[in-house]
Amino acid sequence: MNVYDLNIVSTSTFNFLISKGKFDFGLQVTASHNPKEFNGIKVYDGLGNTIGIGFGLEKIEEIFKTINHENKNKNGKYIDALEMKNLHKKFLENFVERFDQKICIDYSSGCGSIVFSDVIKNRINVVEINKEIDGNFPSHPPEPSEENLKELSKFIRENNCSLGVAFDGDADRIVFLDENGKAIRGDKILYIFSKFLKPKKVVYEVSFPPLFGNILKRLGIKYVESKVGRVYIINEMRKTNADIGGEISSHFYFKTTNFMEDAFYAFLLMIKILKKEGKKISELSEEYPELPHENFKISVPEERKYQIVEA
Repeated sequence: MNVYDLNIVSTSTFNFLISKGKFDFGLQVTASHNPKEFNGIKVYDGLGNTIGIGFGLEKIEEIFKTINHENKNKNGKYIDALEMKNLHKKFLENFVERFDQKICIDYSSGCGSIVFSDVIKNRINVVEINKEIDGNFPSHPPEPSEENLKELSKFIRENNCSLGVAFDGDADRIVFLDENGKAIRGDKILYIFSKFLKPKKVVYEVSFPPLFGNILKRLGIKYVESKVGRVYIINEMRKTNADIGGEISSHFYFKTTNFMEDAFYAFLLMIKILKKEGKKISELSEEYPELPHENFKISVPEERKYQIVEA
């Protein structure tokens, strides 16, 4: 087979390229937001759908166990495809609007600065921190949790920034912080997007507050509640031709981006909303009622885990 090597790119850029349907499948080597001792591989089909449990991964395991390792005398090529990332850059540049209010971006020492830093350069007034790619994550772990966003929160307050954003390690996830350095939960951001875009249909997952659907209904928006995870959200969005989708962990999906999550597009969309509404992000999020939400863990035996989730 012919192998196109993109080198180091964000998952947002990878998503954009694989969803174009020019490849048979794709592999993104990433541990996402996990600490440095972890690694992993995201497996995609030719349209960008995740190959996971229940979605083809069992078939790959079956092939692996029975594969014949004899040489088929087929020749493939290795292609240095580093420049393909510029296709995503050109796409994003179509949505950039000038913004003079100061914004701080925390790349978490991950790969989010590739492509995106060039897109916003000289167009948006940004201060970029933890921009240098470093797999040791010297400033903080790549998970954009409240604990790990303390540096960004402090910077926002001390430098009078109107907005802050943080990307996780592979930059498919974006967390927004208001001018007070307070992180805004994913359901609030999806509400802001929904109210502004006025989509026909929105997909969100079950860990959203139960009243979220009622709020969309009052806006005249149809909605679908899905299982947690990108594979379910993307499949549901494609099946129902939904306009946007989201996870409470701040993954956002758009029909405009071929139903894939794109943290950079989400950032540019928020800038457009702030400019048009002429409000601070804290004012936009105030319109969304405070709905209680709590995560907690329950220990169960490994052999019963999938059975319980399915039930």
